Amino acid sequence: MKHSIDIYANSLFSVIQKKPQKFDEYFKNFLLLIKKNKDGLMLKKIILKVQDLVLKTTGNKRVVIESARALTDDQLNRIKQEFSAQDLIETKINQDLVAGLKIIIDNEKTLNVSLEHKLKKIFKI
Repeated sequence: MKHSIDIYANSLFSVIQKKPQKFDEYFKNFLLLIKKNKDGLMLKKIILKVQDLVLKTTGNKRVVIESARALTDDQLNRIKQEFSAQDLIETKINQDLVAGLKIIIDNEKTLNVSLEHKLKKIFKI
């Protein structure tokens, strides 16, 4: 590993921000650099970090909705109504949840309405 995820992400983000019309060229060169430095295993985390930087500068959020089972379209649409259409909303199946949801916003704020969380609160008393 030649550089950290943050250094790669901030560098890519800053050059793309300066000349967005050259995105393809910059991204191709970026991938060549990653390959040259043998940092390919970091690529997914770098891309996620760049996405977070873009979302932050545009005032949008990354929302991860974790549930025990796949949500129906109706359930997902009701949750999406609470967020902006420009927010990046992802769904994940979390087998550790028995029932309920866990909603994580920008990897910082968590709304945990899972059965596990409720039981822990009850038995903590």
